Amino acid sequence: NTCYGVVVPAESTAAWLAARLNSRIVRSVAAASAERASGGAFRFSASVVGALPIPPDPLARPVRALEALGRSATDGEAYDPDLLDTLVARSLGLDPDTVDRLGFLGDALRRDARGGR
Repeated sequence: NTCYGVVVPAESTAAWLAARLNSRIVRSVAAASAERASGGAFRFSASVVGALPIPPDPLARPVRALEALGRSATDGEAYDPDLLDTLVARSLGLDPDTVDRLGFLGDALRRDARGGR
């Protein structure tokens, strides 16, 4: 297994980045371009993760909300995955139809050959 690190300008950036990477929306996008291992797991290489979309305005309200969610999750607090996805969608300017399609894509990619998970 490989572990990657990234240098960010501030702790606040690390908090919203961690939250973003844990959203179903971003996982679906990453899974769509990730290589599959023989057991079916996804291989999220540096090039896959590096190509993921980032919010165009890191000071926007949805990004600040992602930061707060990321900080509380880092402290071990529970979070609502639907709220996380909503904040990610808003931070990226995604419309509801695109979010639904990404959810469908993510669900389809996580199914095995027999339709299970």
